[in-house]
Amino acid sequence: SGSLPALVRQADSNGPLQQQQVNGSSGSGEENPLTWVLHYLALHHDRLGDGETALRLNSEALELAPGVIELLLARSRILKHAGDVVGAAAAADAARMADTADRYTNSMAVKALFAAGQVEAAAQTAMLFTRDGDQVRQQRGHLHRAAGRFFVMCMAYSCGHSLVTA
Repeated sequence: SGSLPALVRQADSNGPLQQQQVNGSSGSGEENPLTWVLHYLALHHDRLGDGETALRLNSEALELAPGVIELLLARSRILKHAGDVVGAAAAADAARMADTADRYTNSMAVKALFAAGQVEAAAQTAMLFTRDGDQVRQQRGHLHRAAGRFFVMCMAYSCGHSLVTA
């Protein structure tokens, strides 16, 4: 009986993960089962507190499928758990840029930006989803009405956190 990563590598060296075809595709990128095995292994190691291994596995998965939102958000979470809030914010913002119409990734990016102390960037990112025109977007008061609790709570937490760490 070996470790889980060793078993995955052994299975991969035999070829079934890398070469398996899914729905008639070539098994590359997002459709490659190895991408998702590496992703879940990265999450497993993150949960165990082994951030270095988690980041390495996440990087391998991103090499197979660059730009996959789930992998980028996982990278953000791993970096946050490792204490790199600036890197986590950058990874969350990369996920947001991969799908600019996704409100969930936008809110995760806003949260990460607030955690990194990048309040103005967080506010600008949050304003991307306000409904009124550009004139109203310039007024932060509208953001308080539109995003309500989420924005105010994140901003308060960010300001309070920066006071504690100063």
